[in-house]
Amino acid sequence: MTLSNLQQNFTIWWGPNFFYPEVNERWLPIIRRQMYPWVSVSDYMLAQIQSFSLPSISMKSVTQQGGRYIINKRSGNNLEEAMEKTLTITFKLTEGYTSYFIMRQQLDLYYQIIKTKPLYMSPINVELLDDSGHAIITYEQEQITPTNLSELNLSYAAKLGSYNTFTLECSYNYFNIWYLESVSGKMIRIDRE
Repeated sequence: MTLSNLQQNFTIWWGPNFFYPEVNERWLPIIRRQMYPWVSVSDYMLAQIQSFSLPSISMKSVTQQGGRYIINKRSGNNLEEAMEKTLTITFKLTEGYTSYFIMRQQLDLYYQIIKTKPLYMSPINVELLDDSGHAIITYEQEQITPTNLSELNLSYAAKLGSYNTFTLECSYNYFNIWYLESVSGKMIRIDRE
């Protein structure tokens, strides 16, 4: 019997210093004042993630005439060239719109022209977990460039007991995949050509 996968068996974490010092200075006192259990802006924002979408893979085939029939063959591209290197993260909108404006300030600082920031943001990692909560696959996206922060919808007609979300879309240039090696129990990086 095959058990169906639990949709929530994943965890997300980002590289060190994902949020700029200016963002931490401004928002960490607000997070602490609200008596949240998180000790950093990074932890706070990770706790607000509702969903994360891994990119699609679209392999195009090459067609060739074979007599009266058209024959499909694989293209000369490798898998990495066929991937749509984008990701979408959906965040919960928190009290006072704190989560939205933390991400908004991060993007404001990232896109400043005069005060130069690093060209890319820190990597974003997704770990897929087994039923015991152990990572079996780690998927890391590197050289992150934010491309879209969704709109902020304000409404006097909001329903009690519900929450709103916003999305952050990013592009990335490279990815790495680690698989759990069954003999040693270590995560092994898969080398791609």
